[in-house]
Amino acid sequence: MNSWRVLQIFLAALALLLFLLYVLTAVTAEYAAYRDIERFGERASDLAATCFEGRLDEDLNGKYPRFWDAVSKQDLIADASPSIDSPLLHPHRDRSFSATAIYDADGTCLARSWDDFFFFEYLTEEEWAARAERSHRTACVRFDRQKLTDAVKNLRNIHFDAQAMRFTGCFDGVELIPSKIEFVDAETFDEALSKQFSTEYTVSGVTQDFHLPWTVAYEDPDLLLPESHRVTLYSDWFDVCFAEPSPAFSYRGEKYDTLSALVEEVGPTFTTTQDLNQYKGSDLLLLSVNYCETLNGKTYYTSYHSDISPDEKNAPQLQFYTVSAVYCSPWRTAVWELREVYLITLGLAVLLGALCYSLFKRRHP
Repeated sequence: MNSWRVLQIFLAALALLLFLLYVLTAVTAEYAAYRDIERFGERASDLAATCFEGRLDEDLNGKYPRFWDAVSKQDLIADASPSIDSPLLHPHRDRSFSATAIYDADGTCLARSWDDFFFFEYLTEEEWAARAERSHRTACVRFDRQKLTDAVKNLRNIHFDAQAMRFTGCFDGVELIPSKIEFVDAETFDEALSKQFSTEYTVSGVTQDFHLPWTVAYEDPDLLLPESHRVTLYSDWFDVCFAEPSPAFSYRGEKYDTLSALVEEVGPTFTTTQDLNQYKGSDLLLLSVNYCETLNGKTYYTSYHSDISPDEKNAPQLQFYTVSAVYCSPWRTAVWELREVYLITLGLAVLLGALCYSLFKRRHP
C-alpha cells in the first residue's frame, strides 16, 4: 500500500468520524430540546398551579406574597427527570435561565423576577422579644446587590445558610427600604439548639437565650433615617429573589441582552393567546402565559385567554396573568453531555493519525 493510499484512508476515516460525531450531536440536541419543551413549555401554568390555585385567600396582605413567591422561583418547577431513557441524557447538567413577570388586566407589572428582594413573614421587635412564633404578616425588602457584604456566601441559599434575619429600615406596612440586613448563621443556631434540653422552642427564644450573634449581610450607609422612621423587623421564614442574567439572544429578528428585557417588552401585550416559542440556531426560547380569570363568581387559571369582550354577558373577567420565559441551548447542552465522547473521538483520531504517520515513515524513511 503506497503512502498516498494511506493518506486517503486516513482522511476518509477522519471525515467519517467527524460526520458521525455531528450526527450524534444533532440527535442529542434534539433530545435536549424535546426534554426542555416537556419541562418548561408550560412553566407559567406550573407556577400558577404551585403558587396561586386555592392559596390566594390564605394571604392577609392580598395577592402580593404569592406573586413574590412565583417570580422568585428559579428552580423552574417542572420535573427535571427526562421522559426519554437514554444514556446520553444528564438533565442535572442542563443550563437554563428563566424570567417571570405578573401583570394585571391593563398590562401593569405587579411583580417581576429581575428585581432583587427578600420576602418574609415578619415579627415586630416586641413580638420577637416575647418569643412569638408566627404572625402571618408578610413584607418585601428590595435591595442593591452591590451593597451585600462578604459574609453572604451564596444569597440564593440564604434560607439554608441563615436561621433568622433582621431587617432595619423604613417600613410602609408592605415594603421595607433597608439600611441594614443581618442574619443568624444556621450552623451556629443548630449548635445552640443541640445544647437545649427542651424539645419545644422558638427561633427567637433560642437566639435570645444563647445570645447568638447577628452577622451583617447588607448595609446602606447612604440611607439616613431619623429614629422616628426606623423600624426593625425579625423573621425566621424568608426567601429571596436573586436572578442570574441570561445570555444575549435574538427573538423574532430583535436582539435582547437578557430574558428580562424580552419579558419586560412583550409581557404587557400578552392579553391574547399567541404562538410564542422559538428554536433558532443554538437557542431555544420558551414563552408561556397563564391567565387568572373570574366567571360567575368562580376564579380559575388557564393558558387560553378568551377574546370575548369583557363587556359582554357571561364574559370572563381577567384578574391578572403570569408570563414566563425560559432560555435553553440544546446544542450547548448536547456538547456538554457528549464531552467524554469528544475526548474519546479525539484520542481515536490521534491514534489513527499516529498509525498513518508510522506507516508513512516506514515507506519514506
